Amino acid sequence: MQTMVGVESSRFKSETGSNADVTFVDLTFHGGYQWLWGSGFNVSALVGVAYLKKYSVDKNISKNESNDVIEFLDKNTKSNMHVGTGVIFGWAF
Repeated sequence: MQTMVGVESSRFKSETGSNADVTFVDLTFHGGYQWLWGSGFNVSALVGVAYLKKYSVDKNISKNESNDVIEFLDKNTKSNMHVGTGVIFGWAF
């Protein structure tokens, strides 16, 4: 089991000149399995839930922008919760 807190920033741009810069504060809860070797090398496989809380956003939408792109920018710059998976490679000292 593992909990992580972090910050994530994303930049989106369209062909017509629209853009969006967003920063999220992330809170994740993972569960998984870890393999350890005598050399100190280890691998973790994780699955869990992530909550991204919008911290800041700056959007500039072009007058010629399509509705699909506007919806995409709106969806990807909102606070959200989603399932995530991951693999972590490590070394124990």
